[in-house]
Amino acid sequence: MKKTLLLSILSLVVQQAIAQTPNCAPSVAAHRGFSAFFPENTIPAFEACIRVGTDYVEGDIVFTADRVPIMLHDETVDRTTNGTGPAARYTLEEIQALEAGFPDKFGDKFAGTRIPTLEEALDLVKANNTLFCFELKVPGIAKQVADIIREKGMESQGIVQSFLPQELTILKGYAPEIPCLLLSFSTGFTQYIDYAATIGIEYYGPGGIPEQSEIDHAHENNIKYWVYTIDDTTDMYTLMRMGADGIFTNRPDRLEGISKPLIKNSNDTLYANWLAGNIQWKLNGQNIAGATDTFYVAKQAGEYSFTAINAQNCNYESPVFSFGTSAIAAHNDDWKFVTFASAAGIFVTANASLNEEALVRLYDISGKQLMATRSLLAQPVALVAGNLAKGLYVVTVQTSTKVYTQKVVY
Repeated sequence: MKKTLLLSILSLVVQQAIAQTPNCAPSVAAHRGFSAFFPENTIPAFEACIRVGTDYVEGDIVFTADRVPIMLHDETVDRTTNGTGPAARYTLEEIQALEAGFPDKFGDKFAGTRIPTLEEALDLVKANNTLFCFELKVPGIAKQVADIIREKGMESQGIVQSFLPQELTILKGYAPEIPCLLLSFSTGFTQYIDYAATIGIEYYGPGGIPEQSEIDHAHENNIKYWVYTIDDTTDMYTLMRMGADGIFTNRPDRLEGISKPLIKNSNDTLYANWLAGNIQWKLNGQNIAGATDTFYVAKQAGEYSFTAINAQNCNYESPVFSFGTSAIAAHNDDWKFVTFASAAGIFVTANASLNEEALVRLYDISGKQLMATRSLLAQPVALVAGNLAKGLYVVTVQTSTKVYTQKVVY
């Protein structure tokens, strides 16, 4: 009896250990684009989530009176535009005349933004070599959406999702090569997983944190398990430990150690898009001694990359970034300012005499302006003293002839 009990306990421990093996690379879909800081389902929101390195651009599809698929979450235009009424009552020309910069949320910051068509959204995804995950919000457009995806040759470049199982059934019967994701309003409905498996749907996505057994059930049926809409980093890591395959989020800027590790540059300064710990920069595949910050000033041409470890002890390596000598020379000749951080705040000062007034701005990593001031920079200018969260910020210095940009870690 004791031996049997011991074996049962050991078996349970082993099963839990297997279930808790973290998925170090879940797919990340930016919900309605980078919708926390940009007007949802618009080109600016989609471009922003691509910049921060998310795997999928997520959005929603309805159609106009002239049956053109457009990117819009609601069936009406009231919430996100200056129009009223159902989108299906507007022609494409009429709907693209609306102000879609989400004025109730963002004021006039995104004035002039319009509702994009599905084709425009797909073109953006294709041009940036990323992926789409677009939702069928209304019945009757599955075949039309499939035709557009096929015409663009993007059958393997994304996922069509829906809460409407009948639409996905139609799409799978018509275009079985296009991956689909069945959405559910809540966890706990394993029968939805079983249904998805019977018609060849590859993905399942409920709202909320599930039981481990539900993720395991999906995997036993060869279905990838995604979860929406997760904005809390702790929840993201919980899902990684549970082995979730994908995460929808409004806050891709919080996906430290989850989104794709990328390198960007401003002249000769290279920046990791992560704030993860244990960063190590490399040149031509070899570690650079002491280069462990989130940025590195390149001193020679070559192939740069970085490795990092996130809070789940997952190891990542960025794609290679090719850097040439011309950019270094231009930077050394041209850059006139020094930006630095201390416990008191972020500061900027000129490293050469500046005989004209400059406009200095401070932005967070999402592009939101936090402060602007005019100064000759004769002395260090404190942009913010105190209450900044730890993280990566962007400083711009605008003179009469040029705008200088530099990132700084606070």
